[in-house]
Amino acid sequence: MARFLTPKGLFALLLSMLAHLCQGQTPVLLDFTDNTKDRFDEGQPLAGATLELTCKVNFQPRSELMQSFKWLFNGEEIPVSPFDPSKPQQKDRINIAGGEADSTLYYPGVTLENSGLYTCTLDGTFVGEFHKEIYVIEVVTNNVTLNRTGQNATLECTVYNWPAYDYDSSLFKRDGVQLNSNGKDYFQPPYAKPIFKNDYISGSVNELVILNAGPEDAGEYTCGVSLIGPRSHIITKSIFVTSPTKKVANGASFLESSTLSFHLLVLLSVLWSL
Repeated sequence: MARFLTPKGLFALLLSMLAHLCQGQTPVLLDFTDNTKDRFDEGQPLAGATLELTCKVNFQPRSELMQSFKWLFNGEEIPVSPFDPSKPQQKDRINIAGGEADSTLYYPGVTLENSGLYTCTLDGTFVGEFHKEIYVIEVVTNNVTLNRTGQNATLECTVYNWPAYDYDSSLFKRDGVQLNSNGKDYFQPPYAKPIFKNDYISGSVNELVILNAGPEDAGEYTCGVSLIGPRSHIITKSIFVTSPTKKVANGASFLESSTLSFHLLVLLSVLWSL
């Protein structure tokens, strides 16, 4: 979603530009590009991708030039580590003779929590800043433990920051077989439930309910989410259903067998004390 300056914000920006002019600094406009490889569209990287953002400025060549770039996330400076590839890195280039400078932010392994407002600032002889909203796309599933036979088990597949995904193709499967509402074994609500965490993290929850689940329903399920667009993607995540009950030789469950053994021990203890 785009952000627009309010009249108050525009007035503050003009005042800031005047202040820089009085200090001998020249306000400039920054060009911005999103070079992230694993993304659906600009500003929509997939979870786990390396975010790659570049801001660039062109200026009249000067013999004396002092410039510095800085990257912010939600107004806070991003700590960069030039020697640790697992941490954010920043690479700046300044070509005084060519009249251009740029800065690239590399942010590896982004997660949902890295969604927010990114700002590139330029300070020195020339000043400027550029804001970009980033929405990390992520699919999150739950795991279910069956505590008793006959309970309903709800599988969840939550799609974050991907509002235009194809709901009809968000299929739950087991062993490659699609699972649909049949009124007997499974129930799937016709619509996903919206979820909202903040301005940069929102999505929808898809559900599949296993009716009267038992130990035979334990195993691996999958949820596949797809979207056809500028860069088509299919994301598949696993959901595991586990059951603590196990069949024993006489057909009773492990929990039932353990309960019978306990009661038998209590009875023997009482008889022994007589």
